[in-house]
Amino acid sequence: LVSKVAALGSELPLPLAMAKMMRVLLCALTALVAHSEQANEVQTPSSKSLVEVPVELPATEENRQIVSASRPTEEKVSCACDTSSTSHVCVQTFFTLSVCSESCSTACRELNTAFHGCIGVRTIRWFKRMGHTWAGCS
Repeated sequence: LVSKVAALGSELPLPLAMAKMMRVLLCALTALVAHSEQANEVQTPSSKSLVEVPVELPATEENRQIVSASRPTEEKVSCACDTSSTSHVCVQTFFTLSVCSESCSTACRELNTAFHGCIGVRTIRWFKRMGHTWAGCS
């Protein structure tokens, strides 16, 4: 590939050589993408190079939240509405962001509060750090 690009540069005027080099590079990139897609399709579960090893974390409250946030069976996305610029309330929790996004703004409107958004545990922690009040879902 490098020798093809170098040969093109010496035979043609600069703008034409650059255009041809770009086409050669685009073809090479397209072939690389196609090759990597084929490799991903062929890969079987037994050929994975990574091994999952269970890790035991110290029993702190923050670690419990991290572990619980990583479980897919738990509702971990909160629909947050604003009662003021520094006061937020959870209306409902959801399993996924997409489901929350569909109904959160309507839920806030029904409570006559401003829509803040669908948020996770980290945003809630930042609310507390910034001195905001947070009323969690019951």
